[in-house]
Amino acid sequence: MESNFKPAIVLVIIATVLPEILTGSSSLSAFFNPVILLILFLGYGVAVLVVREIAVRYNVTFGGIFMLGFAFSLFNEGLVAKTLIRFNELPVGQYDNYGYLLGISFPFTFAIGFWHALSSVLMPILLTYWLYPKHKNQPWLSKKMVAIFGVVLLFLASAMFLGEEGIRNTLQQNTLLQLAIFLGMMFVSFLIAKRLIQVPTTTNETPVVLTLKPVWLGMSLFFPFFLVLSFITDKKLSLVIFFIALFLIVWGYYKILKRKGWLTQNGLILFGIGSYIQNTVMGMIAALTIPSTLVERILTGVIAILLLLWLARRVKKSNNLDNVSVSST
Repeated sequence: MESNFKPAIVLVIIATVLPEILTGSSSLSAFFNPVILLILFLGYGVAVLVVREIAVRYNVTFGGIFMLGFAFSLFNEGLVAKTLIRFNELPVGQYDNYGYLLGISFPFTFAIGFWHALSSVLMPILLTYWLYPKHKNQPWLSKKMVAIFGVVLLFLASAMFLGEEGIRNTLQQNTLLQLAIFLGMMFVSFLIAKRLIQVPTTTNETPVVLTLKPVWLGMSLFFPFFLVLSFITDKKLSLVIFFIALFLIVWGYYKILKRKGWLTQNGLILFGIGSYIQNTVMGMIAALTIPSTLVERILTGVIAILLLLWLARRVKKSNNLDNVSVSST
């Protein structure tokens, strides 16, 4: 178990820092605030580590990790941040006053859920696997520790949800019922993930030679996922139109990734890097409305994009070198 300590710590750090910094949701200086750092450490880092341990023990596919990531979003955005029950001033303003049932914004729940599944959960886990390939199929924590962390996090998050803190701009509804709905959706996500079990392949598949095209595909998420869906929500079009559009976008990208052979660890990392880049650009644009941290956020964004491009080239190169080694043996 000691040998797995390092990848576990690296995953916690990546999951704590990347999603918040790259989107501009938190400035780099905010990490020096002990309270904010503790919330991010537990709400992102430790929670994603627990998700990873569950995924390994149930031997789920990357799709299974994605579904567990959706459950994580309900925990993070629903219970801890309470954004899913806001009626206005949502992180994406076009979703304000749209598609509410029992005080829950279901359009925003699914849109932000898919974002978190990729950016907050799947990507940090895959990046850690890339850094520590020999440890990817091993549990990093004992079953007892996973159970303790999971129960404590759910208890704290539920207590935060039922508390008075952060309830502004919400519809006055039955919070116990809302809590039950979120926990129920998390459980359903887990059940779906549990069915997505990895099956050993017996055929010799041709290794995929990667280019940077998956990065461009990830960057293109901005157009359908943000522009199209934001247009639908801003114009308050029918919920049927919204969910059909969301399904077609997710299904379309899945089919492209599958057809191109990019549903591999490294292919998905490159795709996720592209998504991170477009999120970083959006965060830099949003920083224009926050003069107090404008310089810091712009500088952080530029450095982040350069590092992401460097990382993309490293991942591409290592993937193709590995394929050459496999082909020659």
